[in-house]
Amino acid sequence: MDFGLISADYKHKKSIEIEEKEEGKRKPFKKFFGQPTFIVIFISIFLPATISIIYFSYKDRVLNVRDTEHEMAQILTRIHSYESKNLQTPSIDTLINGRPLLKTWKTDSWGTAYRLVRSNGFSVHSAGRDRRFGTSDDLVSK
Repeated sequence: MDFGLISADYKHKKSIEIEEKEEGKRKPFKKFFGQPTFIVIFISIFLPATISIIYFSYKDRVLNVRDTEHEMAQILTRIHSYESKNLQTPSIDTLINGRPLLKTWKTDSWGTAYRLVRSNGFSVHSAGRDRRFGTSDDLVSK
């Protein structure tokens, strides 16, 4: 009767004990870390953790910037359209105006409210990754 990993661990332990007797020295590292159960558990924890760290790092550094720049361009386009029709500058709330899908326009990908700035044209500002305006990671759409 075979019990999967329990049986495999037992077989592994016995083969290491035979090696230890033949070579005359102990192999505690190989005996413990070479067990099939240890390898399966290590891979099932280490692999997802590593993938998660890589994904969230990539998301924060690349995807959030791309998404925010795209959203800022959409906001700016909508502002210019609104200004040409109504001859006044809208607020973000005016642009959203009951459209549930546009509610994300209130904040950037990091949760900071956009700033609408009017000087020599119109621009939309995002505080960027550090969530502070006036730093090198700020994003501006003109």
